[in-house]
Amino acid sequence: MTAAPSNIQLELPLGQIAGFCRRWGIARLEIFGSALRDDFRHDSDIDFMFTPGPNFQREKVYGPWAHNHMAEELAGLLGRKVDLIERSRIERMDNWIKRRHILQTAAPVYVD
Repeated sequence: MTAAPSNIQLELPLGQIAGFCRRWGIARLEIFGSALRDDFRHDSDIDFMFTPGPNFQREKVYGPWAHNHMAEELAGLLGRKVDLIERSRIERMDNWIKRRHILQTAAPVYVD
């Protein structure tokens, strides 16, 4: 488990997040976006990127109509909407400015 980043704008239940990551087989979970900036608001969503581990349960992530069960579970833990994206998708983004910014500013909240 990792300590919450010092610049985060909300309190994270790190123990519950660690359990979530272990259940899903996530090796690393990082937070990025407005949750790390002063413009984070009470109605802001929380942006996360994850790195799957060897036991990642990809087949259980999506249900009918691309419903993301993993993001839904994390949103339930945090009490607000989350955007959850695999790190490899960020690394392949065409927009190099956005890609670089996300990868340079993201802060780990869980590392296996």
